[in-house]
Amino acid sequence: QHLGAMDKNKAREMVPGDRSSDSDDSEDHQDESHPDSQVLRFLKSKKVWATVFWFVGVGMLKFHEDFGLLEASYFITQIVTTIGCGDICVQGSMMKVFVSVYILGMLVMVGFILNEVVNSALAKEADRMKTNMAHVERLADSVHATVGQTLNDFSEEVIREEEIVENKMMRFSGRSASQQKLIFATCLFGIYIGGGTIFYSTMEACSCSYGATAVPNCTAETACEVGKVKTPLDAFYMSVVTLTTVGFGDYTPSTPAGRLFGIPWMVTGIVAAGGFVAGGPGGGF
Repeated sequence: QHLGAMDKNKAREMVPGDRSSDSDDSEDHQDESHPDSQVLRFLKSKKVWATVFWFVGVGMLKFHEDFGLLEASYFITQIVTTIGCGDICVQGSMMKVFVSVYILGMLVMVGFILNEVVNSALAKEADRMKTNMAHVERLADSVHATVGQTLNDFSEEVIREEEIVENKMMRFSGRSASQQKLIFATCLFGIYIGGGTIFYSTMEACSCSYGATAVPNCTAETACEVGKVKTPLDAFYMSVVTLTTVGFGDYTPSTPAGRLFGIPWMVTGIVAAGGFVAGGPGGGF
């Protein structure tokens, strides 16, 4: 009986959530109840930043492009959902820069939200496993009281369960690996945007297009006057809108070389954008 009692005490010491952590929990609770902590949690809330992000976009469109509230909200919705109908587009140079940055910022916001969803699911799984471990402990105590068997096997099971939980948590707590992934994904996506900007601002600076999209009464001499013009800013704006799958349609490849380049550029560039969202901002910060 004495050995059984000692084994039981050892097993309880191995189970997380014992009395020794009560003081730490009380300290954490006091920290969370502190006004400054509440303010920080409020500022870190994804819902707050998403709301602020939405109103900044609507405000910029309303005051700089003379969009109504409905039109601005409709335009922002196209960006958020990456639908990009193309029926409403911005015209000013400053707003093209703003929309380009806004789309990239929206990708970061989506990455944050996806990361929060995954972490929440992982936390629930860890809580479920701890609850199961506590249930196993109570069951083992009951069996020990009636049979008098030791808890060595149970202690090993507890250790194995803890290792499983720790391994799962390690997948999302490796900061150095996540930051390296962030840097790689960001650089790769930046290369695709930069490559598109350089190519289309150089090869399609002035174009009459051809086929179904040919500009009427346009010649090589008048292409910069009546044809399709892409400045470096226009090419950057087009690259961001295209690779994020928003696709407003106000700027598109217009030459055979541009469309030939666009086929692999768009296919692989979308993959790079997906990596930027999934492996970059969501896991790097």
